[in-house]
Amino acid sequence: IAGPRGVVVLHDLLPLSNPSGFRPFYRAWVRVAHAGGARRALAVITVSQWSAGEICRVLGLPRERVTVVSQGPGPLDAPASAIAVARIRERYGLSNPFFVCVTGGDPRKGLDFLRDVWRSPAGPRDADLVAVGGRSGAIHREGEGGRDAAIRHVGHVPDEDLRALYTGAVALLFPSLAEGFGRPPLEALACATRVVAAPYGAVREVLGDAGEVVPRETDAWAEAIRALLAEPADVRSARLAEGRGWAGAFSWERAAGEVARVCRAAAGSSP
Repeated sequence: IAGPRGVVVLHDLLPLSNPSGFRPFYRAWVRVAHAGGARRALAVITVSQWSAGEICRVLGLPRERVTVVSQGPGPLDAPASAIAVARIRERYGLSNPFFVCVTGGDPRKGLDFLRDVWRSPAGPRDADLVAVGGRSGAIHREGEGGRDAAIRHVGHVPDEDLRALYTGAVALLFPSLAEGFGRPPLEALACATRVVAAPYGAVREVLGDAGEVVPRETDAWAEAIRALLAEPADVRSARLAEGRGWAGAFSWERAAGEVARVCRAAAGSSP
């Protein structure tokens, strides 16, 4: 905010463009620090075309000042072993087929919506939902109230546990309302599982055609979940290979090179 002008990496401005899930103090901090820093910057880097459009819209920046650098799936960029998946099933008592959602305790991520899917008459009856992530009270408003026997709240887990949960799951369910990028779907594809996501802004940039994008309606999601549970093995295998191929096109090495290029250009333009 006060130092020499440079390059600012700004993942998104969701606390300003989609404020309902964030606490007022955190929104104020983003308005001062994130937005203020981006306005002063020689260049801004963000993670998706959708996020770039939102940053320009909210801050009034010209589009040429914002460069998109996609993220990579690493370190969750390969499936877990069968032994690791068996261990994670035993650790969390997962005898049924299960799905994973990564909520971070954020109401925007849609755990309440998934609870409604499981409780609906068309919802799955013999499948569990594993909810990963812990809530940050300093950032997020209250949400995701209530508990359900079919939902296993495991909180924060180490990367290797998350890798095994992704690999062992029928699918990652990602009904988020808004994301600057949304890395969990990319991680899940890389770890060889299917993905069902809501049509948030950057979803096709992240998933391409390698995942299922389903309107955020209870019956539509219940139908998609039932279809995945009944998916023939050969179809599933082909879709998993397609997903891993798509995820393999994203890498942190490529991202680092693009960031370095933007920084060199900014250094050359700095007075």
